[in-house]
Amino acid sequence: MSRPRVLTPATGLNSLPEVAIGQVSSFLQFKEVVKLLGVSKITQEAVYFGETVLVFPREATDAAVITMVPKFHNLKSVSLAACHEVTDAGVQALAEKFPGLESVDLRYCPKVTDAGVKALAENCPGLKSVACSKVTDAGVKALAENCPGLKSVDLALCSEVTDAGVKVLAEKCPGLESVDLGYCPKVTDAGVKALAEKCPGLKSVSLANCREVTDVGVQALAEKCPGLESVDLAYCKVTDTGVQALAEKYPGLKSVHLYRCSKVTDAGVKALAEKCPGLESVDLAYCSKVTDAGVNALAEKCPGLKLLKLADWRRSTRASS
Repeated sequence: MSRPRVLTPATGLNSLPEVAIGQVSSFLQFKEVVKLLGVSKITQEAVYFGETVLVFPREATDAAVITMVPKFHNLKSVSLAACHEVTDAGVQALAEKFPGLESVDLRYCPKVTDAGVKALAENCPGLKSVACSKVTDAGVKALAENCPGLKSVDLALCSEVTDAGVKVLAEKCPGLESVDLGYCPKVTDAGVKALAEKCPGLKSVSLANCREVTDVGVQALAEKCPGLESVDLAYCKVTDTGVQALAEKYPGLKSVHLYRCSKVTDAGVKALAEKCPGLESVDLAYCSKVTDAGVNALAEKCPGLKLLKLADWRRSTRASS
């Protein structure tokens, strides 16, 4: 078993991939980030990693962003994750200063709206990865029309995004590999089908809490995206039919989340176990129709399984016995 990586002054945050840096920092206070050393430059407003990555602490404001941007050059990745006081003005200043940005994290920035995302899209056409939590179809369309090379788009919690926005994204950004539409309740099978048909290179898709997504959307993914490795269908209206389609088409699946998919039974889980022996993570929490039989099949057929979530499973097992 591989040992987890521990951050120390010797390794530093900059030993992590760029995507991980922002994710780690968003959970820390600024002084905690500073303690992890390994950084190239520390100021009172932000932490600068190497030559290309800038991470702002949660307490950052527009003033901090506007003050900082003239001091740096050649930035490729910026994280403003969980910066609750940063607004569209701060994002616009960032976008205008660094047109070469490739990765921007705006998750949990409640004051960043479509206006800020539009400024980002129009000024930074080379964006490859973007994450935001407050945009609507207007912001998504701006990204799609201006940044055709996008590889990763995280729209989790963008509750106003609909199939219309997803369809434009799929049409304009066919090279997408990772899409997170978690908690976008207005996204339905129509949006998922558009993604599947236009973005065959998808590797990771999250549809958590997209409660209008059914087997129809899942089957479209199964038919069109041969490289899919991770799928999150929590709360979706998925049955064994959809799960079996995934299992049949994707023997290389590594992660499947079926949290509260109450119509999935042992039949669907057994199909996963038999067809996808490389599974590493499976979430069956509150899948009330899954019993010992399905769980045992996973244990027997998937030797590399590292994470199996089974909350409320014992109750469903008792009920079936």
